[in-house]
Amino acid sequence: MTVLDIEQPNSDPLSKVAISNTQGEDSPHFAKWKAHKENPYDEFNNPSGVTQTGLAEIK
Repeated sequence: MTVLDIEQPNSDPLSKVAISNTQGEDSPHFAKWKAHKENPYDEFNNPSGVTQTGLAEIK
């Protein structure tokens, strides 16, 4: 066996999820947030709007 035959460990410290397109502005979470911001639900004034779920807000 030579040095070239030895499998080298992956040098990328990030997981496949961390480097995928499901993070940041391409994520489903961001798309839902953007839709809510553009068309927020209101029981009386916009009952067909988008509800905001899964986001904590400090007011």
